[in-house]
Amino acid sequence: MISKEAMAVLAECTVQDKVIRINSGQLDRKTYEAVNVVLDALGGKWDRKNKGHICSYDPSDALASVVSTGQVPDKNPLAYFPSTQVVVDSMIDRLILYGTNKVCTILEPSAGDGAIVAALRQRIPRSIGIVAVEIDPGRAQQIRDRKLPDVEVIEADFLQWQPARGGFEAILMNPPFRTPNLPLAYLDHIERALSMRAKEGILLAVTPIGWQYSGNRARLVQFREMVEREGYTLELPEKAFSSSGTDVRSCVVEFVD
Repeated sequence: MISKEAMAVLAECTVQDKVIRINSGQLDRKTYEAVNVVLDALGGKWDRKNKGHICSYDPSDALASVVSTGQVPDKNPLAYFPSTQVVVDSMIDRLILYGTNKVCTILEPSAGDGAIVAALRQRIPRSIGIVAVEIDPGRAQQIRDRKLPDVEVIEADFLQWQPARGGFEAILMNPPFRTPNLPLAYLDHIERALSMRAKEGILLAVTPIGWQYSGNRARLVQFREMVEREGYTLELPEKAFSSSGTDVRSCVVEFVD
């Protein structure tokens, strides 16, 4: 729970152009630290020039929710770690090697802020459409704000989403590795994506490397056997995601018909 002192400060905060500003004057250290925990959880980064905490989305509703409930939001409930350049390049290089002439539409589940989508739009023919599915409203809006041509942005939970079209010839994805309700979330997302792949298509997915070594846990064994039988594993540098805030070791799994 947030202290009464911090709640009073948060209630007086204002939001303008994605910047949260504290309007309660000089705060004692304890109160400021409590307020900063909340603003950090909302994604705000202190910027001296703007004299406020800058967010990548409009945090008005999120701040209002905090003031209403008195609860500190989970800093990263959807296990969102943006795709780094090395990860993006690795997947697109494989797609191009596969052959874009075989692809009509590319699906990106859990598209985040659009890092993969933007890179795809730069490197593949514009005649290939892109469908980006993102559950978080703020990040979905970030993709729209990029104004990328021939990109359809769908704000939805990918695990519940029903596509209007048939199979996708290419799927590129950086799924959440785990969420509070899904400790193996990446497997759920990959399995769902595989059900949407065209009969002759390619799926490229970032995963942690644990499934390659994890003992006899049935689901991990099944996935490992499926990769050995139907796919490939592409190594990524040891700290491929360090610039996104995590050092979890990862790889790219490729399924192709």
